[in-house]
Amino acid sequence: MADSIKRWAAKRKTALMIEILHGKTAVAADIRIIELTKPYQQVRHYRATIQTFDILQDCDWLLIADLDEFWFSTRRLSLTAELQALEGLDLVYARPANFGACQGEGHPSSLRRELILRRAELCPPAISKWICRTVAIHVLSQVDLHKFHEIDSARTITMDDVFRMNHYQTQSRHYFETVKMSRGDSTTADWDRMRDWAYFDESNRGCDMEDTLLRDLLEAAEAEKHKTKAA
Repeated sequence: MADSIKRWAAKRKTALMIEILHGKTAVAADIRIIELTKPYQQVRHYRATIQTFDILQDCDWLLIADLDEFWFSTRRLSLTAELQALEGLDLVYARPANFGACQGEGHPSSLRRELILRRAELCPPAISKWICRTVAIHVLSQVDLHKFHEIDSARTITMDDVFRMNHYQTQSRHYFETVKMSRGDSTTADWDRMRDWAYFDESNRGCDMEDTLLRDLLEAAEAEKHKTKAA
């Protein structure tokens, strides 16, 4: 999917520059790409990226998200606003909400809008994802997939009710067959052979609870945007 990422990044950079020139964006954000292709080394890739781009020096918080994950605030605030409001905390965990694949043979045009069926229960704590204050990162070995090591437990909290991470694991049969089956596991080759259609069916089993929270937030934001333009 590297080419798709590059095309998206190029379009976003162009749009960002236009926003800056028109005064619509006060703070210049940036998109930077590093290509690390060695299989089963996802955690090492995370650490290499953090070091290469001086993220600990340039950023106040670190959030790592895969392409099939989407973080947002359930309170209609930006993630930046939610994080700025946290006092006395360095690490926030959130358990993913696992969404099932679309029912048809095609691929959804928008995961956030069209995939609205998930498992009722959130994923177990063992596979939580995290957001960390960068000043609490002293060595890169602290960074891991689902766990952050050697950090003050008194400054750690789980906030599933505020920070939501939607996980679109299988998305569609087409995506699963062409991407998920061929991409390989993040940590070990032992899991590669498990990505078969039985795994697909099991991943989608129990995804029957309707959850339109993210879709509703997106639609409300778009409606407010159009209302502001009209005014």
